[in-house]
Amino acid sequence: MGSKLEKVLITGANRGLGLALSKEFLKKGFSVLASCRDKSKADELVRLSEENENLSIVELDVRDVALSGKLPSDLNEIEKLDLIVHNAGIHLEGSNGLNLISLSAMEETFMTNAFAPLFLTKALLPKLQESNHPKVCVISSQLGSQKVNQDHPEFISYHYCASKAALNSLFLTFSGEFPEVTTLLFHPGWVKTDMGGSNARLEASESASGLVKIMSEASLKDSGTFIEHNGNLMPW
Repeated sequence: MGSKLEKVLITGANRGLGLALSKEFLKKGFSVLASCRDKSKADELVRLSEENENLSIVELDVRDVALSGKLPSDLNEIEKLDLIVHNAGIHLEGSNGLNLISLSAMEETFMTNAFAPLFLTKALLPKLQESNHPKVCVISSQLGSQKVNQDHPEFISYHYCASKAALNSLFLTFSGEFPEVTTLLFHPGWVKTDMGGSNARLEASESASGLVKIMSEASLKDSGTFIEHNGNLMPW
C-alpha cells in the first residue's frame, strides 16, 4: 500500500490507461506526477489535478529526453522518485504489412516505445536511487512476446511488435544491471483505449486496478518478470 510520501511518475497520463493509472495511484495514496506532451490538450487530466492536491501535471515529451539527455525543470527539481511507470507509446498506421512499412515510421515507433523509456530512466536514476524501494514499471504488450507472435502469426504489426520486444529486452537487461531496482514489465490486457479500440475486452479502470495492485505490492524478488494485469506470467 502506498503512502503520500511515495512519489510516482506516469508517462502518457492524459488519456486512456495512463489517466486510469493516475486515478488508481491517487486512490492508493501516492503523490502522482502525471506527464503529457501538451497540458492544453489534456482537459480531463487538468480537471483531475484541480480535484486532487496530490496530483501534479508535468509537460514531457519522452523523446526529447532521449535526444537531449535533459529533464524538464519540473522533474529536475525533484529530489526523490519512488516509482516510474512508462506508459507512453504509439502504434502508427502502416505497420501491418511488409509493403506498408517505412523507415521513418519504424524509427519513430522505436524511439517512442523502446528507446525513450530507457533514456528517461537513465536521466531519473539518481532520483530513483534516493528511494528505499525504487521501482520501474513498463507497460509493454503481449505483442512484444516472441512466443505469442509465434503462436499467433496473424498478429502482423512490424513496427509495434518489434518495438515492444525491444522494450522488453532493454528493461530485462536494466534489471540485471540494477538489481536494487524492482523492474517489472506488463501486458495490460486488451484495453478499451484509442489504441486498443472499442472492441477490446477491458475497461481502462479494470486494467489499471490490477496493474497498480501488482506494482504497489511488488518487491525485488519479482524483478525481471513480464506479467499480465491479472498477475499471470507472460512468456518472453
